[in-house]
Amino acid sequence: RNFCVNKGQRIIQIDIELLLLLGE
Repeated sequence: RNFCVNKGQRIIQIDIELLLLLGE
């Protein structure tokens, strides 16, 4: 379970970075 949760947080972090890149 911890692995899945950690992986999910990582994906969310990547999404935020992509949004920031697209925003610029």
